[in-house]
Amino acid sequence: MAKRVRYPDFGRWVQATRETLGKSQLELAIEVGSRQQIWSRIEREGIIPEGIGLASICKVLGKKEKEAQVFMSDPMLQTSLDQYESLYNAYKESVVRQELQMGPVRVFILREDPEPVDYIAVGEYIDVLSRTQSTSFVLLFRSPDPRAWRSIYQLIGAIAQQSGWDYDVILPRVCAFYRHPDYAEHANAILPMINPYILTSSRQGISIASRLFDESVKQQALATGYDEPQAAQRSLCIVRHSRVIADRVANWVGFRSPFEPLPQLWIPVEIS
Repeated sequence: MAKRVRYPDFGRWVQATRETLGKSQLELAIEVGSRQQIWSRIEREGIIPEGIGLASICKVLGKKEKEAQVFMSDPMLQTSLDQYESLYNAYKESVVRQELQMGPVRVFILREDPEPVDYIAVGEYIDVLSRTQSTSFVLLFRSPDPRAWRSIYQLIGAIAQQSGWDYDVILPRVCAFYRHPDYAEHANAILPMINPYILTSSRQGISIASRLFDESVKQQALATGYDEPQAAQRSLCIVRHSRVIADRVANWVGFRSPFEPLPQLWIPVEIS
């Protein structure tokens, strides 16, 4: 096989899509007229093999090519492993700095699975909240399935326990919404998402990043003695996206203001 350009996030998208379909690598390899080992390289390395092509891969996945191209157009997605920590910390510092320069900031975390709750993840929320006055976090659960959005209860409880703050201090700055069932997906604005999107909103406008995890980094960290939450943190990378992608995701979310999602699209999770 000739040397190919690698798109790691494309490979992750292919794997996640295949698993959602409930199919094996061998089944899809046969459908595109190839071998399981070749399909494994697509997922593991993010390559487009000679003789298969993006169109064939997308066809057997039941996806449009424009969805796949979201994960192939940003060269920053090729970030080397040793830059993960610096990119993550740079993003956090940018959130703190934005509040000092422009006033209130809201960080919208758009995801379709439960929010991770462990001492490392909770500590990251506390770190930003303690260093800012008005920055707040809003979790937007793409699915109306309560198995996803109920994680907000665990998150807020863990923040309270780990920080010692009262709930009336936390609740104005950490909240959640889930997508209204009638608008769970719009046929004209399909949003491929295998990793959480992070929309940072201020008076300056909206910027967007992805929160990416690299399983190989996590396994390396586990092998060297880090516990599960620490290993997951070391495998985390915040990658910024272009204005085009920011506009696309923001339009799908729908905003009434820079700080509030459209009420007809999103239902607030009641936390008493």
